[in-house]
Amino acid sequence: MHHNRDPSHSDFLFEDGPRRFRSLQPDAEMLKLEQELRARNLLWHPEVQWLMEKAVQCSDKNARWARDKFRMILEAERIHCMRTGEVFALAPPQLLSQGQIHLVTQLDGESFMIPRRALSRGLLIAGPQGSGKSRFVAWLCRQLNAAEPRICWWLVDPKLEFKDWAESLDALYLDCDEPYARLDLKPPPGLSYESWLTCLAPQIGQVIGAIYGIQLIQEAGMLCIQMKADYEKKIGPTEISLQDLFNAVPFVPGVSSGRRSGYKDAVITGLSRILSGSGQLFKCRRGIDLAGLLERKQNVIFGTRSITDRFSASFLVTYLVWFLHEFDRYAPPSDDPKSCLIIDDASRYIATKEGFDKDRSLSSLAAALMTLRSSGRCFCAVSQAPHLIDPGVLSQLHTVVAIGGLHYKDDTQLLAKMMGLDEQQRLAISHLKQRECVAMCASAPWSYPVHSYVPFVEKNPWIKKI
Repeated sequence: MHHNRDPSHSDFLFEDGPRRFRSLQPDAEMLKLEQELRARNLLWHPEVQWLMEKAVQCSDKNARWARDKFRMILEAERIHCMRTGEVFALAPPQLLSQGQIHLVTQLDGESFMIPRRALSRGLLIAGPQGSGKSRFVAWLCRQLNAAEPRICWWLVDPKLEFKDWAESLDALYLDCDEPYARLDLKPPPGLSYESWLTCLAPQIGQVIGAIYGIQLIQEAGMLCIQMKADYEKKIGPTEISLQDLFNAVPFVPGVSSGRRSGYKDAVITGLSRILSGSGQLFKCRRGIDLAGLLERKQNVIFGTRSITDRFSASFLVTYLVWFLHEFDRYAPPSDDPKSCLIIDDASRYIATKEGFDKDRSLSSLAAALMTLRSSGRCFCAVSQAPHLIDPGVLSQLHTVVAIGGLHYKDDTQLLAKMMGLDEQQRLAISHLKQRECVAMCASAPWSYPVHSYVPFVEKNPWIKKI
């Protein structure tokens, strides 16, 4: 009723009488609760933050209710730890501290450090949606930035979750839907188009499932090289795109009849699916300078939300892996990490191909990764359904972080097999809470599962674009 009254004509601010000043300084009881909440990594939770405000600022009755809620939360946490915490033995601090990369933090607060060279042996991050995988990836990227010497990284982001992180992670953000973000088929430094396209053709053939059309793809590449030379004589420098390769297939000699006609149709269908499923990403002759980004050690986030077709997604990652593979073709072997390729939602990009799981065949992507890591190029797969990832790729991921509790039997059995868990431990990882995780690094002094949690990372709303 006093909303529209003029304060200059009345002292209505004090009509109800003065109220007793309530200090926001917590008492000993509240400090003890806060200390235990912090020690159990619960202070960050939104519900706890809301209760914290009520416990400090509200009336005595509401404050007492909020503190009782804190006790209930802590009691539930103690019961949870009694049931799951004893399944995994706590590692001694002297073994956890022998490394350069802070992976996670053990439940007792000790930092789990892993050696730099462990990154070259591959990393798998698994967990359901909302478990904290993105926060962990952001944490990992910051650790790579802080490493000495620094390790640059490329991140394929199919959900645009990391768009707002680019500035704080010191990364260049590239949105595949924008005109400035295109990929041509320019070879890495030191390679000619003849050798580059000849080696790339088998990768394309396996992606589109046209292994009998690989020779046809190579011949189309030779036509593109000739057309490129003719174009440069008349107009100026240019590059070759996947669209050019697609356009050249019908002009390859001898594809109008016989078996080669069927191979031509299969190749055209596969390439058209890649091109149509990736928008304008592979249709430009002047694309991103991948070699320059590698030479400058630039962190890159590829926003690929619009790429949902299986062929398009598979070719994108295959092309990036093969480019890194050929970029270091003449580099000396090294186990010191130089860069890291991180694939979010990896089951979409490196899924098991039909027939390869049954006969235990090794895919071209898995074979490339086997030699890629010998030159210091690291690979990290992030997935909600790790059992769908190519088994050949999974066999090369020797550092595993399971976050938030996967419940699908195929996933838990896979993680148990990769981490050497017994049945009790396999069941325990299904009950992990948000940001709670079990991590194992085969190259660390402590090579057993570590019951831990993901360090909290603040989100930065700024975006960095080119």
